Amino acid sequence: MKTKVKKNFKSIFAEISPSLAIMIICILLGVAAGCVFTANSENGAIEGIIGEDIRALSESGTGDYSFLKTFFNLIKYPAASFFLAYSAFGIICIPLLSFFRGFVLSVSISSIISTFGKKGILTALSMFGIQTVISIPCLILITALSFDCSKLFAFAVLAPRGQVLAKKPNLLYFSLFFVFCVILLLLAAVMDTALTPSLLSLSLKTIL
Repeated sequence: MKTKVKKNFKSIFAEISPSLAIMIICILLGVAAGCVFTANSENGAIEGIIGEDIRALSESGTGDYSFLKTFFNLIKYPAASFFLAYSAFGIICIPLLSFFRGFVLSVSISSIISTFGKKGILTALSMFGIQTVISIPCLILITALSFDCSKLFAFAVLAPRGQVLAKKPNLLYFSLFFVFCVILLLLAAVMDTALTPSLLSLSLKTIL
């Protein structure tokens, strides 16, 4: 049984290599777009907002750092991708979701660095480092699996009536992998909530 499960998972991930490449490219394009957007924001408006948020955080402290909010921020993109997998529209929406995730992350990080210079790198790492190391790989894998699953649903919708598709989505293993990622993201949220406030407090002392 254990060997069969391993073989099924290996076969699934072997088949999604093109989709993995697409999702990685979408995230990287989002990151690049975020950098360009931040650099060209009107009168540094984005940097000003981020700077004010960080200054407010330094004054109020990081004691209100919320586990639920952190977990929601980590799970919202993978969960959206998972549900889009069961729709033919996912073949369009899932790459856009990956792009948007890269864009938002890039805007947040580049805004901090643009506002505070080299010292802002440490603050950006303290704010996003722990969660990003776990959440981005999970997102790439889930979006790739979701994209392939959605593609099969789209082919089923567009296929001539009566035609049987040679391949069907392996929804069981896809769902099991999603649950596994949810557990990882839950652990990431715990680590982030426990460590990030202290790291952020230390980094804020270097820039304010």
